[in-house]
Amino acid sequence: MEDALTRPSSSSASSYTSFSNDTAVQVNNNSNNNSNNNNRSSNRSSNHSNNNEEGASHSRTPSFGFRKPPLFRPKVVHPTDPILVYPAQSVAVQLTIISKSIFSLIHRKELMHLNWTKTDKEILAPNVTKFATRLNIVAGWAQDAILKPDEESIRISTMSALIDVAAKCKELQNYQDCLAICAAFGYPSILKLELCLARLPAEKIETLKQLKQMFKKNSEYREMLTRTSSGCVPFIGIFLTDLTNINEIPTFSGKQKLINFNKQFMIYRAIKQIEMIQHHEYKNLEKIPELYNMLDQIKCDKTEDELYKRALEIEQKHRHS
Repeated sequence: MEDALTRPSSSSASSYTSFSNDTAVQVNNNSNNNSNNNNRSSNRSSNHSNNNEEGASHSRTPSFGFRKPPLFRPKVVHPTDPILVYPAQSVAVQLTIISKSIFSLIHRKELMHLNWTKTDKEILAPNVTKFATRLNIVAGWAQDAILKPDEESIRISTMSALIDVAAKCKELQNYQDCLAICAAFGYPSILKLELCLARLPAEKIETLKQLKQMFKKNSEYREMLTRTSSGCVPFIGIFLTDLTNINEIPTFSGKQKLINFNKQFMIYRAIKQIEMIQHHEYKNLEKIPELYNMLDQIKCDKTEDELYKRALEIEQKHRHS
């Protein structure tokens, strides 16, 4: 677009310069009609030099009397959330450090007898409770970050940044925070933003779809956890579901009320898998204090009803604009 506005094409430049020289030759011929042969000879010499000048003019771009306009660059819109201005890799690493530190503290006693479901779960299973709560906190923060901006371009940029963070979390095998961010896109308050979601770049939509699909196929997710031999932060909900289902099996069997060792072994196997993942440590995760502190303190004070009301306001505004 820039070249078309500021410079003629090579064909245009040729026609422009040849038009000028044809005129010059015509004037020279009119003024030399009565000249003798010697003058004609000198005219031929003059014409030869004119032709040289014509050749030189082809190598120059003619000036049309106005300045070349500045190169157009589209405006790059960045998220306004102070966390999402950081690179996705840095955000994912800090989330991983925080979640890994909580996950590593979970003790097997917390996983026994469904302690995380009891009324005093903060005492009986403090780290399981904190780990599960952390997932909801990250999901709430992601929702709030999406709904906070007034400009649609900033909202789309925020969504794209969050998808990038989720993808980086998956690469780090931080499935806890990957799922938390993906879950945010499934809440009613975000699903209501139909116009905004439809304007997401196609590659971001596809990435989000693939990340969500990973958690829908439990067998594939379990297989990934089984194969892991490096640092990992699992979505612990799948293990808690297993333990809940196992708990429904009778503890004693037969008329003699013998201990159901099969049930005890299933409990042991589920807890042992969690402990094996706990022992896999990450290497070379760099802590960025400022970003770490912001992510460690994230929260969403709004209720689901308040977030949904905000989504309705945004959607109505865009439909009337």
